[in-house]
Amino acid sequence: MIRHSLVFLISFSILVSGSFFEESACEDDPTIDCASFKANQKCTDDTLMPLLTKLCPVTCDLCPSTVSPTTAAPCEDAPGSNCADFKNLCNNAKYIPMLKTFCPVTCNMCPGATTVSPPTPSPNCHDNESQCQAWKKNGYCEQTFYSCAQRTKMCAKTCGFCTPGSCKD
Repeated sequence: MIRHSLVFLISFSILVSGSFFEESACEDDPTIDCASFKANQKCTDDTLMPLLTKLCPVTCDLCPSTVSPTTAAPCEDAPGSNCADFKNLCNNAKYIPMLKTFCPVTCNMCPGATTVSPPTPSPNCHDNESQCQAWKKNGYCEQTFYSCAQRTKMCAKTCGFCTPGSCKD
């Protein structure tokens, strides 16, 4: 009885405080395998309660009684996750579980999403400067002293900037 009261109190405190508060619906995050938490009897683990209250409240029976449960959560990147910085890791098996949780929109991992083809290099890509090979040897392509626009304008082909977004400031 005390354990259930404590679980309820912790769950309620988390739901009411800050970003965990959901006014309209209690829903499982579709990018998380909530069934495995329930199957492994982790739904009652006090150390996981904050995580499960946010990600698997329906499966773990953690919805407040005043909110009706649903199963579909909106698919969105986690706030403050800087997903654009990790886009190049979206197809790396080592990072897929993390990116599926925190960057599903950026990595096109939302349920029902269609696969988006990666950008293709421009067929008209060329260098506008004859010294690009020498400059590349001196680090021109990686230097942030010059902007991406400048490096791409001068030595796009030599620096490998023929694909949109391939140059990073």
